[in-house]
Amino acid sequence: MKTYDCELPLELFSQCVGTDDTVLHEFFHAQLGERCNLAEIETKAKSLHTIQMEKMEAREGVKEYLEEAKELGLQIGLA
Repeated sequence: MKTYDCELPLELFSQCVGTDDTVLHEFFHAQLGERCNLAEIETKAKSLHTIQMEKMEAREGVKEYLEEAKELGLQIGLA
């Protein structure tokens, strides 16, 4: 939230994981007032997420574990 000079506390963000964005939207409106542009915030967040995910690597051993499972003919489902 550098663009808006606003810090989103991790505790608040964690309340939204697996639910909806109502708490986030309320926080942004309270912090930013009329400057709050939810569409712009969501677009920037998605862009940042995409960039970060491109940099991500599997934890040590995970890639090998999945390759072995594939070699054994096992089906893999990730959530």
